[in-house]
Amino acid sequence: GDERSDASYDGVTLSVGSNITNYTVGCFSEVIDSYGAVGSATTSVRVRTQTLTTKQLQNISENKARDFIDKKDVDGVKQILSATSRGMKSKKDRKGSSSSSSKSRVRSLLGSQTDEEILRASMLSNLWATYEITTITIGDVASLLSNLLGIVDTPSEVTYDVASGSHYFLQTILRATIGAQIGISTTSIEYIGESLTYIFETQWFNETQLESSSINAKNVTNVLSLTSSAQLYNAYDGVGYTLKYGDIDMYSYRTATSTLLGDKTISLSNGGSSSDSITSMYFNADTSDLITASGESSLVSTDLLDTKIYTLSTNIYSAALKGTYNTPAASASRLDLTGSDLNGQVLFRSKLTSVEVSLQGSADPMVIRSLPAGM
Repeated sequence: GDERSDASYDGVTLSVGSNITNYTVGCFSEVIDSYGAVGSATTSVRVRTQTLTTKQLQNISENKARDFIDKKDVDGVKQILSATSRGMKSKKDRKGSSSSSSKSRVRSLLGSQTDEEILRASMLSNLWATYEITTITIGDVASLLSNLLGIVDTPSEVTYDVASGSHYFLQTILRATIGAQIGISTTSIEYIGESLTYIFETQWFNETQLESSSINAKNVTNVLSLTSSAQLYNAYDGVGYTLKYGDIDMYSYRTATSTLLGDKTISLSNGGSSSDSITSMYFNADTSDLITASGESSLVSTDLLDTKIYTLSTNIYSAALKGTYNTPAASASRLDLTGSDLNGQVLFRSKLTSVEVSLQGSADPMVIRSLPAGM
């Protein structure tokens, strides 16, 4: 079964077992009383597959989820959402994953694409309702993000509205996490990276959505800023954290102003999870230069600053750049090309890269203007 943190219940909905083990699912239970005495037990059960249409799965999921929501049973709803998402064919399964155990977890759904879009929208609605009755703890945040991943893991079945709502859910839960001052687990960080990577492939970044493309891209950078801030909660000077998953490679680091503005070079590879030692940030300036450029007049050299550097494999600005076709900027980005390749929109020659610096604990980056020459 699935590991569930900070949760207690008298019933559990299990996902289907693997055909390699004859659909057997191992179960472990541990009970701790108020005096600290501990008792545990293990057993195994068989959870077989069953054939359902998407509408049948939606009806079962909706009815059970709403029943638990009415009872304010947070863990019950999360179990239903998890079981529902595991009952749908994910993008990995549709591409023909070589993992037979992965395939065996998938129920046979006989519905149309539209039915599956409706089901994912229903699951997102129930996830929002679950969030409203959930106490914000490290374990519960990870559980909610796991459910969100199950909703967006097949981009072709995620509508524009569901992608937008899922992204807003990420923003909301991250702000709640920062507000609760609890930090965030590495498991949650992986869920965020994987969910964003799937969202990049949805209609939310479809080139037909030109007017909102820039706004959507900005919202992505906002989620990454919030994630970085949550990672750096209670971090000491000289401590950094990574987010290396899917299309995202990010390193967040907390350091004193005087150290950052000295000879300090911060690279993506500093976190240990990335092999990219080329992408780095370096400031050739002193505190007065930064005060002038940022307008942060109260900043002193001993203040701690939070830095973030990241690259994205997906060009989330591709739709917004459609309007740059054959402009001077586009031509300048293609000077080394020939023939028909000389024509087109602005061409990115490397991964999208961003560097941000913010005051300690703030998710809002400093606005730097009028950089001194060489800074």
